Amino acid sequence: MRRSLFLSGLFMATLAGIPDPAGEKSELLLKASREGDVAAVAKCIADGVDVNTQGRSGGTPLFLAAEGGHAEVVRFLLDHGADPNKIPRPVPSTGVIAMTPLMAAAAHGHAAVAELLLAHGADASIQVGETALYEQGVTALFLAAVNGHEDVVNVLTRASTAGGGLWKYLVVGIWILMGTVLMLQGDE
Repeated sequence: MRRSLFLSGLFMATLAGIPDPAGEKSELLLKASREGDVAAVAKCIADGVDVNTQGRSGGTPLFLAAEGGHAEVVRFLLDHGADPNKIPRPVPSTGVIAMTPLMAAAAHGHAAVAELLLAHGADASIQVGETALYEQGVTALFLAAVNGHEDVVNVLTRASTAGGGLWKYLVVGIWILMGTVLMLQGDE
């Protein structure tokens, strides 16, 4: 019994040292997406890397490109089947939290990326996380307002009010007011 456990452990340790070409290619796609390198992203996709892969850090190619504001990469990934509503798994040790690519774009003020994501089916109503101020979680609009990205707030407001309904304007006004209050409190 001990011998078989030892051999199993030795085998697993040996496997851990063997390079994983699929994993390496996935990491190349993630790196290219983070850096905004469309040519490298295209090569990785052509080589068969899953467009919705998740790296060790938890991020997906679309999430990383959206976070970085790389509109050309975002468009390429969406055109090749990237899921605009995929929420990367959180990895607290790396700082990656659970949010959609639209939320990442909104939090960082990338209006053009937010428009692209919305045009490809991103759902602006998705809520994630629970905060002390908003126990149902936060949305892309909340993140844009809190971070003072008026252009993204405008993009998201147009998207959320496209179906009509005066109540939506009231909700947006409340979000913007909350963001303003939080920003003013941070200046003290």
